[in-house]
Amino acid sequence: AGSYGDFVARELVPLLRDASTPNVKIRYEGGGVSAFELASVVQGDGIKAFGSLALVCCLMCVYTRAPLVAAAGLASVALSVPVGAALFRAVGHADLPAINLLALFLLTGVGADNVFILMDAWRQSKREHVDAALRLHVTLGRAGKAIVACNMTTSMSFLANVLSPIKPLRLFGQFAALCILSNLVLCLGMFPPVLLLRERTKRKKTYVQSIPKRTGASTEDVTLELASADPKGWTWCGELAFDAADEPPA
Repeated sequence: AGSYGDFVARELVPLLRDASTPNVKIRYEGGGVSAFELASVVQGDGIKAFGSLALVCCLMCVYTRAPLVAAAGLASVALSVPVGAALFRAVGHADLPAINLLALFLLTGVGADNVFILMDAWRQSKREHVDAALRLHVTLGRAGKAIVACNMTTSMSFLANVLSPIKPLRLFGQFAALCILSNLVLCLGMFPPVLLLRERTKRKKTYVQSIPKRTGASTEDVTLELASADPKGWTWCGELAFDAADEPPA
């Protein structure tokens, strides 16, 4: 089988491709020849899919201004394919058609949308809350519902292809639906710890705004403003005031 495949790839297919002339078009098909042509097309499209994945990753880095979040989005998309393939085998399909791997094009767009929705909700929560855990709860409450609804409707539309009498279309629909559901679970499972890790790695700083002397008082009022570093500047978080004679609050 190996020697026949080498013969098809190195001698037969090049000969058939060069046999056509401007006046005569040679069309050919066959077991080994058709499989080789399909594998060549899928391989070329797969390279383009990885190129589009890299481009989308760069766009996510620019939009989110967080390479860690963009890398997590890329990882969730890349891991969706093997997880979807495992589920595809688990539901009773012994073989995985090579054309199913082109679902990576679809997953790239779906995964990028999930990242953008989550990051927008995460940034909006910063205006309302300071605590990272509370911000995460608000983010998932808002964006999580939208992501689940979008991914479920998309996967169900592909899963409807199981009713098709065309086997390749039926198998591709099942595989794409499983990959989208896998991406949904990976996204909701990976992004909460990634967002918290990114928030905690920001170096938080404090500074003394003023130490005013109160007239006629035996102690000094110490006022502190807590601020955290932000790419756009300082973000006000709160104010603490206490007498110098007292112990500072923890």
